[in-house]
Amino acid sequence: MRIFICLLACTFGFTAPKQESFKPFTGKLLANKVRIRAKADLESPIIRQINKNDLVLVIGEESDSYAIEPMNDTKAYVFRSYVLDNVVEANRVNVRLEPHVDAPIIAQLQAGQKISGNVCAMNHKWLEITPPKGTKFYISKEYISNAGGPEYLVN
Repeated sequence: MRIFICLLACTFGFTAPKQESFKPFTGKLLANKVRIRAKADLESPIIRQINKNDLVLVIGEESDSYAIEPMNDTKAYVFRSYVLDNVVEANRVNVRLEPHVDAPIIAQLQAGQKISGNVCAMNHKWLEITPPKGTKFYISKEYISNAGGPEYLVN
């Protein structure tokens, strides 16, 4: 069926509508105690709460939520036995929000990735790292307004 539709489209010059790409922006919170979640659904673990007028970098959207970059002070944890000389030694190594196996998973690392971290003071079996590039958290769209371009947050 797809091939037939492709042939028709090519034959008669139809083109698929272009999807507009998302443009990142600085978001300003509109309420207090707004929950940041690990995924874009209400059942997802709460990462933290932030307050009115706090700024976040919005990098995407998914259903009724905006994807945001982790806040600068966000810490992440990886089990030390998967890391040797700052190189990840296995595939799909979970990065967690807290240094224990029941904590929410916020990202995964692949074999060969280089990371740097410090031994966690709370639990010496874990490394404390910054969240890996590509880590996203989510906030409901109704609590964010556009405050400016991505550079606004930096300033």
